[in-house]
Amino acid sequence: MHVQTIAPFAEYAATLTRHTVRVINTADGHGLLLCNTGASGVRLQLAGRPDGVRPGGMDSTLDVLRAKIAGAVRIKPQDWMELDREYVLYQQRSRCTLSAAVTACQQGRGEEAMRLCRASREDAAHQAAIITLAAEAHPAGSLPGAGLANHAALLVQQCVAEALPCMIAQGPAAAVTRLRHGVTEITAALSAQGEPAAPDNASVRKLLTLATRLEADPSLTPQIPVPASPMQPVG
Repeated sequence: MHVQTIAPFAEYAATLTRHTVRVINTADGHGLLLCNTGASGVRLQLAGRPDGVRPGGMDSTLDVLRAKIAGAVRIKPQDWMELDREYVLYQQRSRCTLSAAVTACQQGRGEEAMRLCRASREDAAHQAAIITLAAEAHPAGSLPGAGLANHAALLVQQCVAEALPCMIAQGPAAAVTRLRHGVTEITAALSAQGEPAAPDNASVRKLLTLATRLEADPSLTPQIPVPASPMQPVG
């Protein structure tokens, strides 16, 4: 393992959460995330909603509100509060799974790192869907936690969670390519929203810094066990 190569990812992950994250195997095979901050800690389910709740018998509050909108049912303020709370839950888990993925990568567990990156991307996509729904249907156009102001940071996180599997499977040069492509995609998305373009956006600067550091020595190839059929990064 080339620690120098993983270090930029570890430093980025450290900006996402101060938790020390451990993956705990469970009898049902889904697993838990144990996230500790000093004497306190929280357990997050790795499957379904992070808190294990099925609101209204559905997989998520997002599904509940989508069903209400489709059925022309009035959405109450409490519904929006629950959706905002769900956003925070998925935000916490998406950040913790990415942090756990970097740790797994550092310890040579490439397959686990790739699985955790996929989970982080899926949770980030859920967050993005909440932001979109709030923008389209909330009276104020956004929620306190799930606002368009968070969109750039969320896109950057998704890109990093795609780049790390690229590095595991193909090496740092592939990760740099994905990161540079991500900068182009995110800049276009920000421009469409009227946000500052790279490198003026702080979130995009993090992505550029990560790519630049990896470019410093793209010949490094981490010695990480890779599954026979590597997981392909998904958008």
